Amino acid sequence: MNILIVDDDNTSRESISQFLKELGHNITECRDGVSALKQFAPDYYDLIFSDIKMPLMSGIELVKKIRCLPGGTEVNIILFTGYSETDSAIEALRYGVYDYLIKPVNVEEIASAIERISEHKLIKKKNELLNAKIESAPETILSKEPCGKESDDKSYKLTERSKKRKNPVKAEYTIGMNKIGIFCEEMKNIFNYASMLHADRNIPVLIEGETGSGKEMVAQFIHYGCDTNNCRPFVDINCACISANLFESELFGYAPGAFTGGLDKGQPGKLDIADTGTIFLDEIADMPFEMQAKLLRVIQEKEYYRVGGLKKIKTDLRIICATNVRLEERVIEARFRQDLYYRLNVGRIYIPALRERPSEIIPLANMFLTDIAKKKEKNLNISARRPSPCLPLITGPAI
Repeated sequence: MNILIVDDDNTSRESISQFLKELGHNITECRDGVSALKQFAPDYYDLIFSDIKMPLMSGIELVKKIRCLPGGTEVNIILFTGYSETDSAIEALRYGVYDYLIKPVNVEEIASAIERISEHKLIKKKNELLNAKIESAPETILSKEPCGKESDDKSYKLTERSKKRKNPVKAEYTIGMNKIGIFCEEMKNIFNYASMLHADRNIPVLIEGETGSGKEMVAQFIHYGCDTNNCRPFVDINCACISANLFESELFGYAPGAFTGGLDKGQPGKLDIADTGTIFLDEIADMPFEMQAKLLRVIQEKEYYRVGGLKKIKTDLRIICATNVRLEERVIEARFRQDLYYRLNVGRIYIPALRERPSEIIPLANMFLTDIAKKKEKNLNISARRPSPCLPLITGPAI
């Protein structure tokens, strides 16, 4: 990496610089924020290390000024701070500082931070390549024709559609007891992307959207795919419904004798049940902060320990998360780990609310009416039904 080190302490700055040079990085040194601003070039520096307490300009002010420069929001910044300055460092997180290290700085912490940033840049590059691959892929839509037997309710088929075809987007398929209709370009693109994510189980997926927008249905789509014989487990957890003191044992399970009141033989967790399949973590933004580091290890290392256990357990599962809030805002508020956010943000899907795709409202309503009529064994001619101008408008409470 090309790294800029800003510190008025010559001894500290030179020792860190020498250590990073030995690791093979290109280093530029500055003794204050003013000279650092003159050196700053967004297309050159990958990372900036800066002390907080410096003459002429503090590290916090340096961060603020860099963020206002062209390309300044893309540069990773790590601050050095004393124990008495941790409040300032936490405040700096709101300006997009990647992390802060407590002085005296341990070189192992520096190396670890650089490794995380390198990994983040690699993940970001993979994400860009994946998006480019999707944009250049041939246009496809989902067909309601089953892949296997008609009785298989988890099947759907991907079919090619010519771009010259002028018919509106229309596709219906079922997963379990649920039926999904696709009647607009936005949703078609979402499910095309989801079908590509289904092909690679190593890509973590983050699904964002308002409550009721269909996040779990998309997650199930990513899991089951077009394989009519897919018997891999799909395990869902609502992170908002589990108390913080029970979350770890619920997710990882616990070993025999781990705590008072536990089963003598211990108990497997949701990760054990989801092995070889998918674990769906709904409302991931509500996951306890201390649990986020442990989930990050599961994603990175594919292993974990049960509560009170000494044996490392290997796992092979796909992780899909969903949230009805913007995780970026939680990261800025220091309520969600930035490194976990970057890990989950590799395969990101945003589902717009129905009010943002009004062209789907009538087709969806017709689909549901047809299904209800079929269950009730009634004949329904939707095209013949028109609202009567003589009928009064009936209104009710907003839903």
